Amino acid sequence: MVGVQPLVIRDCDAQNRLLELTLYVEVLSNTYPDFVTEPETTFTLAVGDVINYQLPNVIDPEGNDEPFVYVGIMDAQEEKYPPFLMFENSTNTITLKPVGEAVQGRTYYFTIVVMEKNSVSVKYSFYCTVRVTGEIIDQNVTIDYDVYDYEINYLDDSSRGSLLFNRPIDMEWMKKNFYFMFNIYWRDTNYRVTKQNLDLLDFQVDVWGED
Repeated sequence: MVGVQPLVIRDCDAQNRLLELTLYVEVLSNTYPDFVTEPETTFTLAVGDVINYQLPNVIDPEGNDEPFVYVGIMDAQEEKYPPFLMFENSTNTITLKPVGEAVQGRTYYFTIVVMEKNSVSVKYSFYCTVRVTGEIIDQNVTIDYDVYDYEINYLDDSSRGSLLFNRPIDMEWMKKNFYFMFNIYWRDTNYRVTKQNLDLLDFQVDVWGED
């Protein structure tokens, strides 16, 4: 925070007497980190296309903190992220992979946020637009579909679990389409700040049940 910040250091001596020292640190300026070049913020693609976009390098000009990048939400849209967006935080790579007619002809929004890792207030957002070409498909009118419910009916301390569906499913079809139907992710302790779902390094289905 810019301004004069007090810092109190307390300790005890050998006689268990409290010693206290007050320091005043004057912060003259503290600007947000930034990309070395302007990032791409507009994307256009069709269903079936894949865009892998690695963000430019990011630096903190003042060198007083570690820069951090995450993908943020847009409160104005019903879906906070494009449902086909993935972000790999280890390489700062955005992947856009629209699958299915339900997303075509629509425009989605998200943000790219750069911030200081140790300060939730020093940050800047880039607003991004994703347009999926094609004719808009109203799933409720155009497509005949069945509704299935499922629950996670088992989960142990080693993150092994299972899904139980309320109706029989064509498991051969599910094997081929599982990773399109489900987005598998985890969240770290910074989720409250970043609102970022993180991709797993490895994930596989061990057993496929009967139809």
